[in-house]
Amino acid sequence: MKRPNSRDEKEKMIYLEKRAKTLLNLKQAADILRESDDIYQLKIIFGEQKIPFYNQVNGPIADAIWHYR
Repeated sequence: MKRPNSRDEKEKMIYLEKRAKTLLNLKQAADILRESDDIYQLKIIFGEQKIPFYNQVNGPIADAIWHYR
């Protein structure tokens, strides 16, 4: 979405609200990925730091393979 991720600690939600918001976020992410021609151009933004989306996918997979045995 090309904007920094943030967590609003003041926003208190009941379980059903949090679940609904999570599912909407997942759908939005899936739509963005489906429409993207090049996932290497996608970035996840945390404050001033921009992390390539590919790293967010590849890192945990590589870690799981490393710890498999």
